[in-house]
Order: sequence, then C-alpha cells, then structure tokens
Amino acid sequence: MKRYPWYSVDSTSWVRPGSFGSVAFNVGTYSKIAVTIESLHHPDSYYKLKPHDKNNFLNHLEKMNYNLTDLQSSYKYRHMYNIESMLDLCKNIEGNKITFQRQQLSFI
Repeated sequence: MKRYPWYSVDSTSWVRPGSFGSVAFNVGTYSKIAVTIESLHHPDSYYKLKPHDKNNFLNHLEKMNYNLTDLQSSYKYRHMYNIESMLDLCKNIEGNKITFQRQQLSFI
C-alpha cells in the first residue's frame, strides 16, 4: 500500500484480522496482534508479547479510546479499531507524498 497510490488499493484484507480475533498494531515484529482469549496459543497473541510491548499496546488503545476487554469480546470493536488504524495509515502515506510511476519494460 505504500508503493502505489492510495486510491488504487482495493482490498478487504483489513477486515479479516478483526473477524478472526486480531487488530492491526505494529509492535516489534508483529503487524497485527491476536487479542481474543481463543488466540492464546497464536504466534501473534497479545499474551505472548513482552511486558514493554504489552504496555505500549495498552497505552495506544487508551489514546484511541478503546480497551482490551472490548476488543477481545467483539469483532465490531475490532473492526472499528482496524478502520481507524487504516485511516491513520492513509494519512501517514499521503503525508509522505509517495507516488507510483509506471515503468514500461518493452514494446518500444
């Protein structure tokens, strides 16, 4: 999404993590965090984060007016959180003025 113009992105991949118990958050090597109790053994589980990363995540949730309990119990909250995260990503990408220039590789 950072390589191509934002208006050219057409995907529903943002909704899938929320449906399966995860939220988008970039901490350490994780780009998403599985927050539900059922995801306890998931490799990207909140419960497997280092204490410092957990604290960063919880502070971030508080700034966005979310709490872990709501995200754990409802896909609707996870979807709302993920939408807001994608909007923030969009603002950051547009602020960087990243543009894609087509490169013709043949026929001329």
